[in-house]
Amino acid sequence: MCVVGLFGIRNYGVDINGYVMDPEKGLCIWLQRRSPTKETWPGKWDNMVGGGLSVGFGILETAYKEAAEEASITSEQMANLRPTGCVSFYFESERGLFPNTEFVFDLELPLDFVPYNSDGEVESFQLLPAAEALEKLFSSEFKTTSCPVVIDFLIRHGLITAENVTLTNPSVDGLKLAQRSKTSVRLRIWCLLVCTQRPVRELMVTKQHPCLIEHRPSFNGAWEQSDVTEPKQANSYNEELASHEFTLPEQSYQ
Repeated sequence: MCVVGLFGIRNYGVDINGYVMDPEKGLCIWLQRRSPTKETWPGKWDNMVGGGLSVGFGILETAYKEAAEEASITSEQMANLRPTGCVSFYFESERGLFPNTEFVFDLELPLDFVPYNSDGEVESFQLLPAAEALEKLFSSEFKTTSCPVVIDFLIRHGLITAENVTLTNPSVDGLKLAQRSKTSVRLRIWCLLVCTQRPVRELMVTKQHPCLIEHRPSFNGAWEQSDVTEPKQANSYNEELASHEFTLPEQSYQ
């Protein structure tokens, strides 16, 4: 793992979006809280099932293995598993630069299904309506590298659209960001806004330049840049916005 970060070798993993269609609440998503003893992202909220590809295990084999270990999902329940493509991004930490590609699956589960962990890596699970799950993404308690996968799920299921989230200028001004984790919040907000407008295959944000988000629409395409800046003075909701300004959901504001 140390060598992977040192040389920027791409990591591959599997993520499963577990969800139910509640007759009253609509689309609801299962999330897990990671064990506080996990080496990475301890105690953070995460997607229902996820894990890295190991030597000797294929993508589908890994999906079945992680589903059984992390959430006790049976082979019969996995019959509803649907592949939805890949989500790729770069993440930098004190351990190095990590290019990631996640193979993503959707899994509709029965209304009476309750996941439970069997490998000690999950502290608890919670079933949330899609709107509440979206609010959790803006929290510092959510695992940053899982945000693109959940956002991708919400876009594909029509919860995030170009109509309900608008970006008028890639240089975003008038944006008041939470101070607790500026880079994470910038990445999440940028994904929320831009990925509804055009396809994005890879993202890269560095600690040295947290306001600069590099992105490209294909794995071999040219890198483009978007600059997310903090405002000199935040606009109030009642003021008329300039052509390059926009408002965000309340949870993105302090």
